[in-house]
Amino acid sequence: MASGPASSELRVNKVWYLQHVDIFRGIPREELEAMAQQMREQRFERRDVIISPGDRGDKVYILKDGTVKISQVSQAGREAILAIVTTGEVFGEHALFRDEVREVMATAMEDSLVCVVPSRAFRGFLEKHPDLSIKILVRAGDRARELEHRILDIAFRSVLERIAVLIFSLAERFDTEPHPAGTLIDLPLTHQEVANLVGATRESASTAISEMRSHGLIEVDKHRFVICNETGLREVIERD
Repeated sequence: MASGPASSELRVNKVWYLQHVDIFRGIPREELEAMAQQMREQRFERRDVIISPGDRGDKVYILKDGTVKISQVSQAGREAILAIVTTGEVFGEHALFRDEVREVMATAMEDSLVCVVPSRAFRGFLEKHPDLSIKILVRAGDRARELEHRILDIAFRSVLERIAVLIFSLAERFDTEPHPAGTLIDLPLTHQEVANLVGATRESASTAISEMRSHGLIEVDKHRFVICNETGLREVIERD
């Protein structure tokens, strides 16, 4: 095992990171140092698979940098994106509460840096900090509600309306910045990924996006949505 100044510097870097993750705020530094000793960092390039269905559920993941999608793939190869994980979030947390093989897939949507923690070590940490379990469960519940809302949208809304809802949801969760055409949402998504998020085919998603662009509601810049007419886009959602 590496030792000396280099390993010490890496551990300090991990501790600093944990101190800035919301769910770990308020936990004493010495305990975060103990957690950092159990963590290893792993880099993934865009499209790399982090978790595959059938993997052992013996690890928990903290996203240090990047974006990761959690999805399920049917036997026919069709993907449904269940959640998008952003920097500072925990995923694969089911390993903390039950020892089962993975049923979902986690894939890097961009180059990402992930902290991997053995689930046994993380469980020991939770025993000392039961409030941390509550924070993790609350975030898991938030993801479940987001998924429920998207399922309802699939049942009752058109593809056009679903994508409009998705765009506003992304604007709330991800960084936005001024753009010559409006407000840019800093999350690149292919038309296929949009389709997988709203339960549509790529063709129908592309058609809906083209329709919104033709009406001046949105633009697309390097696979990132730009909201050009917020009022008009909301009218798409609110119309009967």
